[in-house]
Amino acid sequence: MARSITEVSAIRTDYKGILEVYGTIPFEQFYYQGGESDADTVKMKVKSMRFSADGNSGWRNVIDTFKDAKIRGKQVVKNNTITIRLQGIDAPELHYESEPRTKQDENPEIKQRWIYDWFRQYRGAKAVCELERFLKPYSESGIISAMVYTRVDHPNDVFDMYGRFVGDIVLQKDNKNVNHWLAEEGWAFPTYYNSMTKQEILDIDSRSKTAMGSSKGVWNGYSNKVVPFDFTLKTPKGKKAKRIDVGLDDTGNMNLPKIFRRQVDYEIRKNAGEKIGSFVDYLISRKDKCYRTSEFLKGKNTQTLYLDQFVREDGIIDFKPSQIVFVENNTQVLRDSNDNKIKDWT
Repeated sequence: MARSITEVSAIRTDYKGILEVYGTIPFEQFYYQGGESDADTVKMKVKSMRFSADGNSGWRNVIDTFKDAKIRGKQVVKNNTITIRLQGIDAPELHYESEPRTKQDENPEIKQRWIYDWFRQYRGAKAVCELERFLKPYSESGIISAMVYTRVDHPNDVFDMYGRFVGDIVLQKDNKNVNHWLAEEGWAFPTYYNSMTKQEILDIDSRSKTAMGSSKGVWNGYSNKVVPFDFTLKTPKGKKAKRIDVGLDDTGNMNLPKIFRRQVDYEIRKNAGEKIGSFVDYLISRKDKCYRTSEFLKGKNTQTLYLDQFVREDGIIDFKPSQIVFVENNTQVLRDSNDNKIKDWT
């Protein structure tokens, strides 16, 4: 059974500061250009970085703040390049691979049966294909000039637990916001975290509702029931691998990627021989915290809920993507090369 509601938390922070990074986006990184980037994770070559404590004035160059910064031992800026996780949206998965755990590695039978393929959702390929089509006119000699920004107050607010810069990409040619375009064209689901401000959520929310209302993009295949897992639905690995035909092999039902990623991990564990129970049992074990968006936006004490409370044993998913705000994992700390926590802008 799903757990009962027991916690109450005050959670929303409306940041006063803003960080802006200027640089270039290599067009060749995207899937149909021979790369691996999908529709909501993009690499940018950094040229400059500035921070303002009030978001309007007192700008200072802070590019040195992250020059040797790491999260969980991983550099967040490598060869002057950052990986951007587009904030507020989640495109269907194009190549999700479950990660093994230590205990599983110690079990020879489970280790032998573990699967290391790239699993995908329908329309994951179509989403990046449409993004490439949108971005192509902005590409000059294979690069796109852009700025990525995020509302933050401290350096440790910038990157997620995987070392990705969480923010919005704005194209310098005409100030088009890529996050907003993906939401309004329906090529990504709205997916909110408690690290977002009220305005950031509202900006995505209004655009997503318009796309959902007209069944654009991903909404044409969205299902409110857990889609049966298909072990054959994969993306071939390698730059020279044959690309997915979006006309023939990319149409079908799908769930919110947040659900799909957990389903991949669950099915691989189950297939490897773990005694794991039902999918809901697995979700209960994960303890994925969340809030109702309507309560979160009020900015007051908000009940802490769990993802498993919204997924029934019969597979029905009792929430729309925009109705939940997930709790960001903020236990990871940004550290310098001497393993000291990075607290100040330098």
